[in-house]
Amino acid sequence: CPACKSTKRQPAGLYSANQVLTVIKAMFNHGVLWGWCATNPAEGLKRHPEDKRQTWLTETQMVTLDRAITEYGQDAGELIRLLLLTGARRGEWMRARKDAFDLEHGIWTKKAHTVKERKTESVNLNRPTLAVLERVMASTAKSEPYLFPGTAKGKLAKGTARKTVRRPWVQILRRAGLAEEYTVAGKRGPLTRWRPTIRLQDLRHSYCSWLADHGVPLAKIGKLVGHQDGATTQRYAHIADRSLLDATNLFGDAITKMVQ
Repeated sequence: CPACKSTKRQPAGLYSANQVLTVIKAMFNHGVLWGWCATNPAEGLKRHPEDKRQTWLTETQMVTLDRAITEYGQDAGELIRLLLLTGARRGEWMRARKDAFDLEHGIWTKKAHTVKERKTESVNLNRPTLAVLERVMASTAKSEPYLFPGTAKGKLAKGTARKTVRRPWVQILRRAGLAEEYTVAGKRGPLTRWRPTIRLQDLRHSYCSWLADHGVPLAKIGKLVGHQDGATTQRYAHIADRSLLDATNLFGDAITKMVQ
């Protein structure tokens, strides 16, 4: 499409096709497991090659985004703020139950069935995150088990977790100046739409890269965001190396001033 050509990015359809293939393979794998079919016809189909997409927000963009979240308000805004503050996966926050948090000691215990690696994790939470959690819990009924309840037909659906924050995300990015305007054909003429220039996943990358840039060891970063494979955290190694260079330059500059 013209938009893809103008930005020199891979067509979005390639990523969607890969996601569909993943879902189809999983469906048939479960079918084989349950005895509904003998084989998986999608086995062996190759995914489209994808460019690795890593966008890290600048500190100025983080501040602008936080202000836009405050202006937007609502629980969905707080959920996005928690993604920014913790680097956790969106699904983990959307499925989070209130009883998983120990606000007194600042601990979030993620049950195995709620995390990608299917392994129970305990994560330390920073003070701003605890403040957000207190606000969110105070705004929902004590009988509601989920931190961010789901909705049905525009009303809260008690006992269900939120499924998506796509629309709030786009509206917040519009306020922050991080969305591109484009038009689509409508029955009565062109309609204005907005395309995010960053992804929710980029908040996770930004969290990790900021910590690496400020000298936090990669092993600790991996622990904070739930990386089970250390190789995953290694993508931030070059940023960590840069912080080490800055550190040694501090000493070198100090010695230079002493001998001059």
